[in-house]
Amino acid sequence: RGYSRMAIVVVNINANFFTPVYFTEDIVIETSVVHLGTKSFTLQQRAVNNAKGEVKAECRTVMVGFNVDTHESVVLPEMFVQKVRAFEEGQS
Repeated sequence: RGYSRMAIVVVNINANFFTPVYFTEDIVIETSVVHLGTKSFTLQQRAVNNAKGEVKAECRTVMVGFNVDTHESVVLPEMFVQKVRAFEEGQS
């Protein structure tokens, strides 16, 4: 079956909330991949008030390639790794 039964799942998440976010605020979510391993990668995200540049919250999330049949971690597909690298290098 190859990677047809592969998923990417959250295995750890840490969030810090600095100030409240209000419904009327123009919020931008900034996301970058700060680590890209063989089976996992780590996202760093920030919620930022677009007008003021104020960071409202930040989050660090570890994601893992996961085989849904065996319930084990798996190597991330090479195409996925290449696309993430290209995006982070500004080549997308």
